[in-house]
Amino acid sequence: MDNSTDTSPIGASKTVSRRRVFGLGAAATAAVVAAPSAAFAADEPTSQSEAGGGSTSGGFEVGGQFTNLAAVPIVPGARLVSYGMYDFVAQNGLLQWSGNGVSNSTGSWLALPLRLPAGARVVRIDTLGNRSAAGTQTWPLYKNNNLVSSVWSTVATLTTPSGTTDLQASYTTEFVVAPGEVYYLELNASTASNQATGVVVQYIPPTSEYHPIAPVRVYDSRSAAPAPGILGPNQSRTISIKDSRNSAGTVIGADVVPVGATAVTFNVTATGTSGPNYLAVAPGDAAGRPEASTLNWAGGYDIANASAVTIDASRQVKVFMGDQGGSSHFILDITGYYL
Repeated sequence: MDNSTDTSPIGASKTVSRRRVFGLGAAATAAVVAAPSAAFAADEPTSQSEAGGGSTSGGFEVGGQFTNLAAVPIVPGARLVSYGMYDFVAQNGLLQWSGNGVSNSTGSWLALPLRLPAGARVVRIDTLGNRSAAGTQTWPLYKNNNLVSSVWSTVATLTTPSGTTDLQASYTTEFVVAPGEVYYLELNASTASNQATGVVVQYIPPTSEYHPIAPVRVYDSRSAAPAPGILGPNQSRTISIKDSRNSAGTVIGADVVPVGATAVTFNVTATGTSGPNYLAVAPGDAAGRPEASTLNWAGGYDIANASAVTIDASRQVKVFMGDQGGSSHFILDITGYYL
């Protein structure tokens, strides 16, 4: 194995296979290994079952140190990719592994190439690690688009809390990965006292997939909250469908339709109808009543129908009452969503 100093930037040819690195085992404390390059990025991110070979219940294993994912808030509906200590790349120096993490033996910096599909909407990035002394640490996030330019630009800088001994920082401003874009995250001024243990990236996939759920009630106009009352002819009501509610209208299940959902399947019920009319369910930001109805009735009885509808960015739908003479209470139950 080549132990010479690698001063190559990301994209150079020097490579150390992660499979060869794993052969060292977590017991190879403070072993100095030549720096892998961006060719390392061709590997899959360190998975929960691969990194260190330990227990994976509730977290992921990094070099023998169990890191509990309970410390990372999980965004409902997001895909989670965990990067372990073996996914970092040394810049202008050597990687140094220990039982607790990975550092750069020359006091330079560490980089982590992020493998993100085009069209993915990144919703959260969390860094994990520790340092021997309290202080502030920065993790710059860079991007480059080889289809447009070779110039790297700074997306943001993640900063650890001041005066702490951990390397935990978070980034929660959403961005969408454009075709051709490549991202990497750096740990600035990394030394043997800074032990990076991993990074967790959460993103909404670029393609829609249907997720059926056990039916949940999200709205009942007969309940005291959130917006009670019968709907009359030519009236409309905008309804949040993200949370499930009990018979009183109190939220009992948050984010049953998660952030990033684009459409839902539902059952709508008209109850207490006073005469002929119809309901039309549309996205929450719809400007006017749709031409097509979702539910029709002659009046004097209860009736239900199942359908699907796109939702707005706030996870809302708008329910329109038709222009005939009847009024009615109505109920919405969600049976699934598209991400």
